[in-house]
Amino acid sequence: MLYRTLLSFALAVSLSSAFALPEPAAEGVNVELERRASGSGRATFYNVQASTTACGGNFLNTDAVAAVSAAEFGSGGLCGKSILITGQGKTVAAKVEDSCPGCGPFDLNLSPGLFEDFAPLSDGAIQVSWIIQ
Repeated sequence: MLYRTLLSFALAVSLSSAFALPEPAAEGVNVELERRASGSGRATFYNVQASTTACGGNFLNTDAVAAVSAAEFGSGGLCGKSILITGQGKTVAAKVEDSCPGCGPFDLNLSPGLFEDFAPLSDGAIQVSWIIQ
């Protein structure tokens, strides 16, 4: 009889802990989600190896480098972030390494090598959509 009582008690304790509710976050804890920028616009290309980028790097025209509009770039918080760019039926990953002061709000300026992943340079500009990862 004692064995049955102990077994019932152990079962009741284990079941009650299985349905326990999680504790709420401590008061004063502020959880912020990181903004994931995205947009659709026009992509052009530029000579990325002509100078140091706004993020402080030096790259080749064959590197997968993207410049976002000055509005998106802000104070440089996107430097080094991965960006997925979709256009012409293809999606290619690159790194945000520069600002494009002459770009519209959701336009991109790409290294020539990256632009050629989507279209020949002779196209000059293409429509793309993108998201910062």
